[in-house]
Amino acid sequence: MRCADDEFVQPDIVEIVGHAADRAASEPGDAVAKPSGRYLGATMKSILVMFVSLALLTGQAQAGNDSRSRTQTIKVVSKVVDFRVLVNRPPESFGNVGDKVRAKNSLRNAVAQFGRPKGALVGSDLQTVSVTSVTPTRVRVTVSVTLPGGTLRVAGTVTSPKQPLSVVGGTGDFAGARGTSEVKSLDADGDPALNIYRLNLP
Repeated sequence: MRCADDEFVQPDIVEIVGHAADRAASEPGDAVAKPSGRYLGATMKSILVMFVSLALLTGQAQAGNDSRSRTQTIKVVSKVVDFRVLVNRPPESFGNVGDKVRAKNSLRNAVAQFGRPKGALVGSDLQTVSVTSVTPTRVRVTVSVTLPGGTLRVAGTVTSPKQPLSVVGGTGDFAGARGTSEVKSLDADGDPALNIYRLNLP
């Protein structure tokens, strides 16, 4: 079933209903009267009306969602301004299950955006990283991102720093945001880094 240029293309309902009636009449047990041609015609009409109504409703809903939704890509350069070890279980080296660290980063425009030039300070983020597995290595990351107009919530469990995280919400201009957060190192030690947020906004 599809709608194109106001033309409705519908599967052969008569054949579908007719085959169903044939199967019902041929099954053992109580006799089942095969519907007449008039009944099949009425059934086909009812099903056709139902399908058309559903198609129109679905199309309207999709059009409404499309008109309200939008995408946005934000690119910022992050640099650590504060780093703290919150939990460090024995032996005394980060990487044991349960270990947790927190980092605060400044965020500067990697491109002109938010009405401000490239390089302008536009926000900050607060990251918490917790080790959940050593073999294989697995960490849980949560990030609160503050930007002009609102905040983003980012979270995910990853086995590699190259894996993207998920944007799971936001406030202000970013309320209801969903998408991904990708980090690309700009230096050998990973600081500074390019953060790319690809957002779907309602």
